[in-house]
Amino acid sequence: MLSWKYKPIIVYLAVIVACFVLTIILFRMGQKLGRFLFTAIVVGLIGLSFFATLGGSVYRGAMKKYRLIQQVSQSDLDEDKPDSDDPKDYEDESAIYNWTEEDFENLKPKADTLRSIIKSHGKGNYVEMESSGLKVRYDRGDGNEYSDLSFVKDEKGRFVCDGGIATYPLDGVTEVDNYSSNWTEEQINS
Repeated sequence: MLSWKYKPIIVYLAVIVACFVLTIILFRMGQKLGRFLFTAIVVGLIGLSFFATLGGSVYRGAMKKYRLIQQVSQSDLDEDKPDSDDPKDYEDESAIYNWTEEDFENLKPKADTLRSIIKSHGKGNYVEMESSGLKVRYDRGDGNEYSDLSFVKDEKGRFVCDGGIATYPLDGVTEVDNYSSNWTEEQINS
């Protein structure tokens, strides 16, 4: 009931404070009551605090995805307006990289819009306007994993995906620093 009226974080903090206050009160009462009852009450409060902390962690994890989607303001998602030509409207250098290889393979060129991609993956880390359209880079930060997407404007003035390149680390591949090849130039050229 409380979570309908107040944000869950407020309820979470209220439960923690209430457990702390109740523990202090019961500690004072425990000095007068028998040891068994006191121990049972304290163990119950410790369990309640544990579950409240666990609930806060689950809430924080669920809100992470929500915050990613909320990076985009409502005006950016207005479907009736043409897309802005200002690259800064689509850029967030501190954006979280959440692309998978499957996400990239499921892109539909000429069908997926920049707005829909921002809605599901957030703004890009680096955006540049080129003569051919808009280039958006989603980067994990280490240079080993990134997605570069190209967008062109359609007849409605919206940016649609024109194609892209993605780099993902290969599973099970080991890089050897001292490898030398014995291939001849003819074998390489064939």
